[in-house]
Formats: sequence, structure tokens, C-alpha cells
Amino acid sequence: MFQDADLPKQMNWDNAMSYCEDLNFAGFSDWRLPTIEELWIAYQHKREFRNMQKDWYWSSTISTTTDLFISESYTSFSRGLNFYDGVGNGNYQIYNSFVRCVRWRLLCLGSGCVGNYDHGYDDFDRYVR
Repeated sequence: MFQDADLPKQMNWDNAMSYCEDLNFAGFSDWRLPTIEELWIAYQHKREFRNMQKDWYWSSTISTTTDLFISESYTSFSRGLNFYDGVGNGNYQIYNSFVRCVRWRLLCLGSGCVGNYDHGYDDFDRYVR
């Protein structure tokens, strides 16, 4: 289930993580920041959301790659997804992006992803609020 209501203003990654962990919405309090794979699913269904900005959204996925211009990997570098064109990229966690919280887990094995939903039902439309 993805959060679909008035969303907060853009925020840095640490604040985004805290926002989702503290969120009490639609009768649930077990929200979290989605993985990059889960954000991709939201992007594929972006027309089904009532409030979607065509801009960058944070994921909980930490970037493990090294920037070509920097000589070391950064743990303060996380993945995001642009909901304008679907491009994913790493970004410094101090920068601001939008937030959309989620409350189910996505399990990716090999080339496929399977949702671990609350009721064992994986129809995306039923879980967007």
C-alpha cells in the first residue's frame, strides 16, 4: 500500500526516513520509505495516484556504486527516481526530494519481483490509498 494523500514538501533523506517511520495514515502506523524497486512500481502506476509530483522521490536504497568524479563510495548517497521520466539515479542524502511512503515489502529474486502484501493479494489498484 502506497501513501496517496497530501504529501509533505521535499526533504532530505534522513528526514524522509523519519517521516515514513513516524507516519500514522489510513489507520496504519507501519509505514517506511520504499526501495528503489517499489518506487519503480509506483512510477509505472503514477496515473492512479491522486497527488503525484513530476519530480524526484527518495527511496530507502543506499547507493553502493562509486561516483566517477569521487574517489570513494559514500554511504550518504541514496537512490531516487524521477517521476517525470522514470530515470533513477543516486543523490546525496543532504539534498531534498519528495517522499511517498509504503507499507508492504517487495521481494526481488533473479529477474522478477513479488510483493509481500498484507493479505497475500498483489493487485496494485487495491492497495493505493
